[in-house]
Amino acid sequence: MDAQTQNLLLFLAIVIAAALIVQSLLLLVLVLTFRKWYNRTNQLIEEVNRNVEPIARAARDLLVESREKLQFVSTNLAEITQQVKNQANRLDSLLTEASERARLQLIRLDELLSNTLGRVEETTEVIQHSILRPIRELSAVLVGVRTALDFLFRRNKRGVEHVTQDEELFI
Repeated sequence: MDAQTQNLLLFLAIVIAAALIVQSLLLLVLVLTFRKWYNRTNQLIEEVNRNVEPIARAARDLLVESREKLQFVSTNLAEITQQVKNQANRLDSLLTEASERARLQLIRLDELLSNTLGRVEETTEVIQHSILRPIRELSAVLVGVRTALDFLFRRNKRGVEHVTQDEELFI
């Protein structure tokens, strides 16, 4: 090998060694920068975890508490619905019973009025037969007595013509 080739090889070896040193330095800088970035990222993650953990815990507690409250509300709503159904059934029964009683009372009132009208008619007939008939008969007798007394006290003798005229009026 000649001197020029040796110098060239030496130069190339020095350049390669320098390139390796530069590469090692760059790799060291990259590792240090990466470690610094990793530490900073790790601190940010820890800080985020510290800040998010109470929020997550509060959200979890809120969900648990809300679930219990929602379950309580749901249970109350079911009970209220059942009570409303029971009250509606009771009201329906009450209205049905009241309607039936009102119908029966109307029937009784109709029978009472019918019986009362029948008795009023019977009483009217009894009054007409028992009281008015004797009064008419008594009235007729009194008219006859008065006419007889008038005739006797007046001694007014009317003629046959007047009697005939009275009889024509009567017919």
